[in-house]
Amino acid sequence: MLQFKKSLQILSKKHGLSLRADAAKYLKQLIEESDLGADGDAELASALSAIAVAYQQANSGACIVTLDELTHVVESLRDSFSRREDANENSAANILKRTREMAAMLVVIDLFKVHKFDYSTVERAFLRSNEPLQLHASASIQANILRGRFDIIKQRILRNEHFRPPSFAAASNVDYYEITPIKNLSGCKPGSYLLLGMLTQMEEGKHHLEDVGSFIELEFNHGAVARTVGLFTHNCFVLIEGEYTDRKTFAVNMMGMPPNETRQQTLSTFGYNPNIFGVPRETSSVVALEKMEKEAAHISIVFMSDVWLDDPKVMAKLRLLFEGYTERAFIPLAFVLIGNFASKPYIYNGADYQEYKDLFKSLADLIHEFPAIYKTSRFIFVPGPGDPWAGNMIPRPPIPDVFLQRIRSKIPGAVVTSNPARIKYCSQEIVVFREDLMSKMRRNCIIPPDEEQEPELKEHLARTIIQQSHLSPMPLEVQPRLSSFDHTLRLYPLPHLIVLADKYDSYQTEYEGTLCMNPGSFGNQGCFMTYSPSDGELESCSV
Repeated sequence: MLQFKKSLQILSKKHGLSLRADAAKYLKQLIEESDLGADGDAELASALSAIAVAYQQANSGACIVTLDELTHVVESLRDSFSRREDANENSAANILKRTREMAAMLVVIDLFKVHKFDYSTVERAFLRSNEPLQLHASASIQANILRGRFDIIKQRILRNEHFRPPSFAAASNVDYYEITPIKNLSGCKPGSYLLLGMLTQMEEGKHHLEDVGSFIELEFNHGAVARTVGLFTHNCFVLIEGEYTDRKTFAVNMMGMPPNETRQQTLSTFGYNPNIFGVPRETSSVVALEKMEKEAAHISIVFMSDVWLDDPKVMAKLRLLFEGYTERAFIPLAFVLIGNFASKPYIYNGADYQEYKDLFKSLADLIHEFPAIYKTSRFIFVPGPGDPWAGNMIPRPPIPDVFLQRIRSKIPGAVVTSNPARIKYCSQEIVVFREDLMSKMRRNCIIPPDEEQEPELKEHLARTIIQQSHLSPMPLEVQPRLSSFDHTLRLYPLPHLIVLADKYDSYQTEYEGTLCMNPGSFGNQGCFMTYSPSDGELESCSV
């Protein structure tokens, strides 16, 4: 009765309406049946205001409310709200449907099946190698790794306008820099030269520069050596300008990373060969794929690292994350879950084996509680350096199926892949690498990075990886690698996105048109990154 009296007051005092007896009786019945006002007076006032405004619009501002006209207005409002709800449901359903259709455009690549392509200095093209892909490589294969990297970087430098030999008409071009092979120094007088080679150590306590023909000892005056942005470690290829001395050494004045080129510049030179990245040859053109990804503006991919399944707080954060996406219309196309998958080191014994298996069972049960997500999204699992398989060698093989039986049975979109991982979506290429790269490269620098020129270490790391065209430009003793699969660590042509998952703080940066980011530690900070392929935007998020 109280709600009915309030209703009459709202209609009469606020809107100037007077109800006839039968109309008042109908309104009282409507309030009781609809339980209007149960959530507060604001809800009641809002509903009655909507009825009053609609009545006055339908009856040219009439003040007397009749039963027939009131019934007609209420039914019209009900139909309008019903159509609006149906439209919202259909919109969400259509988005889910389109997301599931776009899942066919997402390809996760098995790095252990990617063919090797080497640059031929004779044909000036990338040719498929005939070397067998095997875990235990021969000495010749190991020797060819560095030569292959050198050839790629050298051809890239020689196509740069500052290193391209000038024509006769422009022979006086002062911007041309001539690179001298190291072996040619043996017949030269002391003087200033520019060298290209790999930083190495031939003798304890000394640094050397090596190219395909020879090597020379370097002399560093650390306070006087100018250098570009980057982390200079052994096995990095660098350009060095300095003085050839009468002691047959090379005094370094300036050291820099090789000049880079964009993805488009590389493709304009060599054309697009999808087999280099490892995907099957596409039936659609690159233009058609780019149009498709632009139109699918709702598509996003979530990246999270250090997903510690043995930590109850992390499992609670995952639940909160899935609940949040379930309430939204835009469910991600994929969740890329990156190791380590446990917060403590794995011990090879029966107890830890079963515990590790149970962790993935718990994750499968959690994901299965959200049908809209597991029926729509792909779940891509990338192992970390602390996960119990493959030791310290890269690339690391996928998580063994013995741990993922429940994941396989409950999550149809689950995919296990290697570390590094390669993902192709429409025209875009994405590389994911889980390694504590920042601390490892910073610790092995032979000369400190120039933090006055660039104070952000993330910029030094990103530029080093991109300009070296390699995910791990460090010696084998620092980062062991499977020699036959070193080509899977190359970044040439540059991908659209490089994910350097690291225990270092979350960051994102861009260099030469390539995005480079670290999603941060989900286990420690609850942070992750979302990537929108349609506009190339990254968003840092946390739960």
